[in-house]
Amino acid sequence: MISYLSLTSGAIFLWLNLTIIGTSTALLTVTALRLLPPGMPRLRYLAALAAFCAALILPVLATLGLTAGPKSSTPSASEARSGSPYTR
Repeated sequence: MISYLSLTSGAIFLWLNLTIIGTSTALLTVTALRLLPPGMPRLRYLAALAAFCAALILPVLATLGLTAGPKSSTPSASEARSGSPYTR
């Protein structure tokens, strides 16, 4: 059973990621659409569609921790306290 604390924490992280990533994606999309000439409607449509998909998928991936980023080689605080034989 999922505890309410972890569920609430996940919802807060998702909300923060949606806010931060969604805002930056919207600003970049507006900037890109202003740079594209108005005579290219298909390209403008594809840019808006790609931005919508990115704004939909990236915050969820960031919340789940599935985004590509550098992995830390240092143990977490809980691993260091547990005295795991796999820590340095």
